[in-house]
Amino acid sequence: MRRSPVRTGPRLPYPGALPRTPDPARVSTRLRAALYGGSFDPVHLGHVETARRAERVFQLDRVLWVPAAEPPHKRGRELAPGPFRLALLYLATAERASWDVSEEELAREGPSYTYDTVRVAPRLFGVPREALDLHLVIGSDNLPGLPQWYEARALLDLVQPIIAWRDGDPDALLREVAPAFSAEHLRKLERGFLRLPPLPVSSSEVRAKLARGEDCSGLVPDLALDLIQEHGAYGWPRPAGDREGAGGRRTGGAEGDDEDDEDDDPRLHRGPGAGHA
Repeated sequence: MRRSPVRTGPRLPYPGALPRTPDPARVSTRLRAALYGGSFDPVHLGHVETARRAERVFQLDRVLWVPAAEPPHKRGRELAPGPFRLALLYLATAERASWDVSEEELAREGPSYTYDTVRVAPRLFGVPREALDLHLVIGSDNLPGLPQWYEARALLDLVQPIIAWRDGDPDALLREVAPAFSAEHLRKLERGFLRLPPLPVSSSEVRAKLARGEDCSGLVPDLALDLIQEHGAYGWPRPAGDREGAGGRRTGGAEGDDEDDEDDDPRLHRGPGAGHA
């Protein structure tokens, strides 16, 4: 059965959330939206805070989280299985009616190039290209390597970047990449800096803490952390006799093992219809 890369259907608001009242000053025929890509291995509250602030500061209508299958800059690093990272994102994004998750890059073979995803963004958001005001969330640590990204200049022609900036000198970062881009590209980059508080933890630190059996409450969204612990993902200690969890790094074995009762967890099979519009 063919599946849409973006989950559809109704979603419940986060408990206690109030419906958003449209700002009359923002009424427009164009959809202000952002793609937020990454390995999200695992998603943590630093990712969530970045999306929240980007949404508020850049007055976004929608944020689409896009987990990568094979990030080109992380080749050779083994990631948790795509469906498991996707399930974590479904749980982590339950807070916002304006947040969606896409399977676009997980369904694509080979490296996950951002430019390829940007090109199909109108389809992902369900609007014509001329009706889409597209933004792209990237980390400031990725900015020095941006000139080496696939079709980097064409990419900046299509998006307004949002640069999640936690430390360092933005002017120095811009000077470093200036030779690679046009004046208009540099203006876009300069407009896109989003000041964020220091990151309390990184995904690699979360993985290390989980492998040591340390408490990650306050670092990982609660529902996502529950799933990680229940499945013994990222080395989280499991009761004696239990097999490796759905989020563990696998170096062998067949997928779809009928004897693995963890495949029965409905949270690992949340198709597009289980999400939100």
